[in-house]
Amino acid sequence: MVARVFRILVVVAVLALVGNASAQPPPGTLVGQLSLTSIGGGSAKLLGDATVGVIFFFEPGQERSEEALEMMAALEKELGHKPVHWAAVISDRIPAEAAAAGVKQSGLAMPVLIDKGDQVYAKLEVILHPLVIVTDKQNRIAAYSPYQRINYSNVVRAELLHALGELDDTGLENVLHPQANTEGGASAIAHRELRMGQRHLEAKRYPLAATAAMKALAADAKLLDAHLLLGRALAAQGDCKGAQAAFDGALALDKNNAAAADGKKACAQ
Repeated sequence: MVARVFRILVVVAVLALVGNASAQPPPGTLVGQLSLTSIGGGSAKLLGDATVGVIFFFEPGQERSEEALEMMAALEKELGHKPVHWAAVISDRIPAEAAAAGVKQSGLAMPVLIDKGDQVYAKLEVILHPLVIVTDKQNRIAAYSPYQRINYSNVVRAELLHALGELDDTGLENVLHPQANTEGGASAIAHRELRMGQRHLEAKRYPLAATAAMKALAADAKLLDAHLLLGRALAAQGDCKGAQAAFDGALALDKNNAAAADGKKACAQ
């Protein structure tokens, strides 16, 4: 019963999210070759002629971006001998001087390009910072990786090596989903996504909260609080049908759960 409710829940939630949050471009999307102005003056290519391209989007002064700047500087240094073209991109709304200061402090060596009119941002549907996109030889997206505080350097490294053909699918999967096939690992992933989703909900980032709740349920369909989180996130977006399905999922696990009953009742009004 729980499994059936969960399958229905995921379908409903995915449909709800389509209209409420920009979906990332799928693998294989053509990025194309562009020349942009760099913060140091002159111009540089967004993608080169190397086997793999790395595009790093960041926002100067943002805590997560500052962490990612140091991580990317270290990764660039570690893998600099490989056939990879590296480029960072900032919005033209950001003063070049602010970006230059953070880049200098981090030791980042790749060119930092200014996206005039946010054309690249719009084409690649970049909303949150930081973000790393890995492209293949044909300048098509091979990996699209929003920032995460846990394991991010390993994720980007693995996706880059996978695009280079130096890491197979199993190796990549092991990095992206460590211990996901073990009960303890799945439980840890579920609770981590739940905590992240709850923070998004508190900050009124409802689509992100719903996405985190779905990831938690994918790891552990019996995590009652994740059903509640998804219901609240969807209800906040006005999707009562999806929210009620989520609350039903919680009630299937605990028929006397007051939070689920109250959430379902409130959304029906």
